[in-house]
Amino acid sequence: MRLLAQHQSTWAYPSPAARGRNLIRRRPASHTQAAIETYGRTVNPGGDIRWQRDPSGNHTGRVTYPPVTRLESLQACVEFTCDIKPVNPFDFFVDDRCRDAPFTLG
Repeated sequence: MRLLAQHQSTWAYPSPAARGRNLIRRRPASHTQAAIETYGRTVNPGGDIRWQRDPSGNHTGRVTYPPVTRLESLQACVEFTCDIKPVNPFDFFVDDRCRDAPFTLG
């Protein structure tokens, strides 16, 4: 199954706010069943974005601004497509003694 996901967050401040670093964690982890085909993100106003991985292997985008930057709002938008392979949770062997219920193990 191919999936298109779009997520947008907007933060509006009552008065211009000083900004430091912001973390964007909107990307499926590499070890999931979802194979990322395309990925795009925008941050408005733009800052310096560096991608890192946390200790669990998750992608984290670190957005930083100069110390004197003051923002009236901040908007982050992420869009990606992924291909999700179906997983059969019942793909296991059943002991022959347990095929009929009620069953007894002996």
